[in-house]
Amino acid sequence: MSTEAQIWKYRAEWAKAWKALRAAGHYAGEKADDVRKRWHLYIGAVYLRGPEVGEPKISTRLNNRELDAFFKRCAAASKPDSLAAQLALDEQPLIRLRFATDPLLDLVKMDEAKREAYLGGIYTNVQRKRVREGARELPIAEMPDSDLQLVVAALTHTVMHKLGAAHDHPHTGKGPQSRFAHQVGARAPEAPATPPAVAPRTAADEFRVPDGVEF
Repeated sequence: MSTEAQIWKYRAEWAKAWKALRAAGHYAGEKADDVRKRWHLYIGAVYLRGPEVGEPKISTRLNNRELDAFFKRCAAASKPDSLAAQLALDEQPLIRLRFATDPLLDLVKMDEAKREAYLGGIYTNVQRKRVREGARELPIAEMPDSDLQLVVAALTHTVMHKLGAAHDHPHTGKGPQSRFAHQVGARAPEAPATPPAVAPRTAADEFRVPDGVEF
């Protein structure tokens, strides 16, 4: 969680950055809040668990790494050369995707050489429903920001599974807002063996594994 001093700095740096961006003619027609949240996504500042899993964090929940990355983006906004370089990077979907997902992949220590192919597989899965309905499957090079959010949500869920952490499932088939809770880590106990027919049954014998619990 950000300290009070960090929150004040965040607000001041973002205000300066947004003023510089608009003066330079960037993000015309977009709301400052929408761009700011998208920047959070670009730096991998997303919730790892809870009902907002995979979505951009609010500013007061950013950690030190995320704040540093955000401040660097803000600083670049007031320097024309740096801003041009940053915006050029933002226009490249694979680079956007790597910036957004590397913090998550670092948690599971995934080999650098395997990351692009792994993310490509996730993106294929994210598009599976629309492809069945006749849409063209997009390569990462054509991935829009709306799909970036879905890939990050799906990856967050996968990483939490690998870490054995409690989390919610993002239901990416209907967008990042659609999800259902699914706790892991505290697995249900094995059902006891059925006693002989002559013995009375106990409540434990009636235990059934709830739908959605994985073994």
